[in-house]
Amino acid sequence: MRRLDPSLEPQGRTAGGGARGPGVVVVGVDGTLTASRAACYAAGVAARNGALLVVVHARPGPITAWTGFGMLCVPTVETKEECRVLRDAADVVERAWDRVEVELRVGDPARELCQVARDHAADLIIVGSSRSWRHRFWGSVAARLAKCGQWPVVVVP
Repeated sequence: MRRLDPSLEPQGRTAGGGARGPGVVVVGVDGTLTASRAACYAAGVAARNGALLVVVHARPGPITAWTGFGMLCVPTVETKEECRVLRDAADVVERAWDRVEVELRVGDPARELCQVARDHAADLIIVGSSRSWRHRFWGSVAARLAKCGQWPVVVVP
């Protein structure tokens, strides 16, 4: 019987019970139904694998525009709606799992999810499918995360 080179074996983290699975799961939420489903799915994945779950909401940064007299910068501020999105997502996932961190980021959602995944050494990113017409021009967050190619990306319908 041939033995495999140990360096070729999967290098996943070992979760509770000896099963291999993700050690850190990142989920993006934005208040939509598909994001809520993604949060529920992520909570289940994290709970089954004993993983840390990081819930992230990324909002666009300041809006800048050329006015003819110079650049106009309109800063965005944290709104009650964004706080509600994060609170609702945290409430949903904390019913299924207790190792949860919540982060509000400012910037492009795909870039911010990548940065959070890097910061936490994530093993998996989960997002809801896009229902917006905007993704036809800029690409969906899920497609942009997949193009990044550093983590498996699960898209929940």
